[in-house]
Amino acid sequence: MELRAVQQDLTPSPTDTNRSYHPIFYKFPRWRGHSSGEFRIEFPGVFTRPKFYHHFTPVPKGYHETKYIQGGEQYVEWIFMLEALYSERNAKEFIFAEIGAGWGAWLIRGAASYRQISETPMKLIAAEADRTHYEYIFEHFEDNGIDPNAHDIVWAGVSDRRAIVPFKVETSQAFDYGQHIMSDETDDRKVGDMFMNVQCLTLEDVIGKYEKVDFLHMDIQGEELKVLANSTELLKNKVVRMQIATHSVEIHEAVVELLRENNFELVFNYGWREVANVEYWGPIEFRDGSLSVINPRLMNK
Repeated sequence: MELRAVQQDLTPSPTDTNRSYHPIFYKFPRWRGHSSGEFRIEFPGVFTRPKFYHHFTPVPKGYHETKYIQGGEQYVEWIFMLEALYSERNAKEFIFAEIGAGWGAWLIRGAASYRQISETPMKLIAAEADRTHYEYIFEHFEDNGIDPNAHDIVWAGVSDRRAIVPFKVETSQAFDYGQHIMSDETDDRKVGDMFMNVQCLTLEDVIGKYEKVDFLHMDIQGEELKVLANSTELLKNKVVRMQIATHSVEIHEAVVELLRENNFELVFNYGWREVANVEYWGPIEFRDGSLSVINPRLMNK
């Protein structure tokens, strides 16, 4: 599929053999080709508009050869996702959900990576509470050659209940992806805070109609324990793999306990604000907690 304003060349390059990466990366060739000068370009051939996030800069116009991810806390998320995609390359369908989707970064990373190795159709599910970020998802899909209307994109927050809830927002959506549902229990509103009322759904509302979800990415700014505790049976019966961000030491520990009590297996477990030595890379600082989880009840089914 030709992407707007770019040309693709997915031939592997030998230059990365000088750098120690987890072996799964080498199953997925790096993108090389001609940049239009409009986009940040990630190694599977993911094109992202700099307006989505203030740290992003476009690749200059001309020939460009991407590199694999350069460390950071997302390194283990990439490993876990790529291993899931590669193991399911011969599946009949792959369903990927991102809750707290932002601009749909992980959905498109997954889709771009998967189409390198598989002709299997992929169904993408996104839930995002911020209206501007929700609209970015449609742009991001289109920029990467994916029809958003063929997928399931929902403007809503996700928690343990259906309700209209106050949602904290920022003056510039490119500067903060930490927007969150404002808690009824602690009422963390401060003078000068801005918020909007948004629809809040349960995880059942978002993914319940699907027989199985192969990969669930969740980054919902402190609501994760509520969602997981409220959705235990749903997760046991339908979700094969989960990548969960946690947002405090207490939440992280409680989520780990909940998952173990329900016989999920932790592939990676890095705590909130932990500095850990990660295999094949070295020390990485985790600003959010990072949990990579498999459901042994559904593996290989």
